[in-house]
Amino acid sequence: MRPGSLFKFMKLELRHLNISAFAAVCAAVAYTSLMPIPENPSQGMKVVLAKDYLFHLFAYFAVAFTAMLAFVKRPVVFMERVNLWLLCVLAGSVLEILQATVPGVNRSCMVSDFVSNSAGAALGAFLTPAALLSAREKAKDNGTKQLAETV
Repeated sequence: MRPGSLFKFMKLELRHLNISAFAAVCAAVAYTSLMPIPENPSQGMKVVLAKDYLFHLFAYFAVAFTAMLAFVKRPVVFMERVNLWLLCVLAGSVLEILQATVPGVNRSCMVSDFVSNSAGAALGAFLTPAALLSAREKAKDNGTKQLAETV
């Protein structure tokens, strides 16, 4: 085995894991956003729907956070964070419009949901620590150097 090949393989596996996590979060958000709500929701569901904005905030935080981990490879510049945030806002907007237009979903397009989606995406995109993203690169560089020294 060549020096560094193990770490390249580990990096590849970690990247696939991050992309899989991002895809799973996106699928969960899309499913829960378009899941039909009964005409007469139960009392428990009414309580959950009253705090709907918290779910939107958390869901889009998770989308942006996992996107940062999956697709950003180096220390992040500000515009990369802005672009990722805008993509998350666009995705949230599309899902909100689909809620209002898909028949049988029994949901509505609300501005408060859009604001919560945008705020959650902003938290995920702008608060993902740059140290966390650059730590992967440092670990890869250090691991490759250590492996090369032992061989």
